[in-house]
Amino acid sequence: PYLMEYPHGCSEQIFNRRLVSMVGAGVIGKTTVAIAVGHRLSHHFDGAVFFVDLSAVTDPELVLTTIGSTLGIMLRTQEPLLSLVTFLENKKLLLILDNCEHVIERTAAMAERVIETAPETRILATSREALQVNGEYVHLLYPLECPPENGDLALTEALRYPAAKLFIERAVA
Repeated sequence: PYLMEYPHGCSEQIFNRRLVSMVGAGVIGKTTVAIAVGHRLSHHFDGAVFFVDLSAVTDPELVLTTIGSTLGIMLRTQEPLLSLVTFLENKKLLLILDNCEHVIERTAAMAERVIETAPETRILATSREALQVNGEYVHLLYPLECPPENGDLALTEALRYPAAKLFIERAVA
């Protein structure tokens, strides 16, 4: 299916760069693509793919707690970042951090520290802007091309456009 073909470049970069930020406008499909990447790479991480939804986090200080909770660990309140990187330092896993834009500074600091200290951990972040940390690869996500609004197209012609193809796949599913 089309959706599983799309994240191929992003998947490749996770192994080359370890920290990939998928950047694009709101409601463009970053979360959907990130989930597809997680599914695609799950076997490389023996199923250790963790999806962290940061959209509901209102206080940047809760970013680490939210990540720890998703990983099933309790972080020390005195030094939560040290506690997190200590846990991750020998773990082979993919951490998907979704909707980072409103907690970008705290997320960026954590991601940079994890990449420095946990060589087997990979991070895929989705955001409207890049984290802007060392070692980050920015994967820009653009809107899918759509058929013209007032075009009178046959179904076979409309399916040449990626947006229409994805729409049909989702509707059938």
